Amino acid sequence: MKILSLVLHFFIGFICCNNNLLFNGKEVKDYLIKMQEFDSIIIQHFPKEILSRRNSIVSNRDQSKNDVGFYLGEYDYTEEMILEIEASAIKKSRAIYTSTDFCLLKVNGFETLGTLDSQIVITDIDSSLLERECYRNKYPVPHLLDFATTEKFNLWNTTKFNIYVFDAKSGYKSSKFDLLPNPQMPANWKNGYSKGVIISKEDKIVIYWGLLW
Repeated sequence: MKILSLVLHFFIGFICCNNNLLFNGKEVKDYLIKMQEFDSIIIQHFPKEILSRRNSIVSNRDQSKNDVGFYLGEYDYTEEMILEIEASAIKKSRAIYTSTDFCLLKVNGFETLGTLDSQIVITDIDSSLLERECYRNKYPVPHLLDFATTEKFNLWNTTKFNIYVFDAKSGYKSSKFDLLPNPQMPANWKNGYSKGVIISKEDKIVIYWGLLW
């Protein structure tokens, strides 16, 4: 009886602490359906299965800020799994950045957690801030505010991570979203897409992303 009680206690605690479990059932099917709501070009690198028991999905289809995106965050990977994903990401990458790089071209980089929920589109931006010399030959990366809103923490402030850009294209027009030229992006990136994966080995976090703007 004591053993049974301990097992039940562990099971209940496990369920309570893992609100976002995904198994090969309805939850994974829902994940795949949500993913297919976006242009195929930005979601081809997403896994067809969820490997981590603690995870989260962010699907932003709100076009009011002139960008949309899909994210899958997975947590508590083993060191071996992290290294395997990292090795694959390095091979696929067109560019690799770190979260501490002084010049990152973030999509909608002038938004804050405070402005994200408003319907106001930020347009009054000094051109010198948009056309920075250090942006030359840089690929756009996610600002991660959509992810921060869902996860209740801002990854930029809490951890160090690498950003692996698998692909990005300027001037791309979505077949599923009618996105206006983005006033927060440089002239050569007013519309486009980027996709890749973010990895924090220290905190055992992997985030797949695909963005359209």
